[in-house]
Amino acid sequence: MPDASVRHVHQNKMREFVASSGSVNVIFEGEEEFGDVESTPLIEDSFCQEIKSITSSDLSATQRNELETRLKEFEPLFSRPVQPVAIGEHVIELLPSVTRQKPHSYSVPMSYRKEVDRQVKDYWT
Repeated sequence: MPDASVRHVHQNKMREFVASSGSVNVIFEGEEEFGDVESTPLIEDSFCQEIKSITSSDLSATQRNELETRLKEFEPLFSRPVQPVAIGEHVIELLPSVTRQKPHSYSVPMSYRKEVDRQVKDYWT
């Protein structure tokens, strides 16, 4: 600053706006910004078989007692076999004539740009 004072610019003004965790975003097919996106897990018989193959003989006496206590405490939850949730694949079909809108970016006011550029340059060096 010309008068030797220091003006700090909040870091949110220097980076792209990040939506709150409660919002939902759509990842478009072929979009590379998010990196590799894992597909939705599907029900596999091997998972259920692995759970059934676990026996109490694999546990120590203390662990066995703790397990029995938990099973009695939450008996209604364990009334049927444990299985993974059946979600399946989720695809949103888009209209062919519609193009993706660029997300709104929050720009730095012109009066702060030089200072922000300087602070960013200092940060990265």
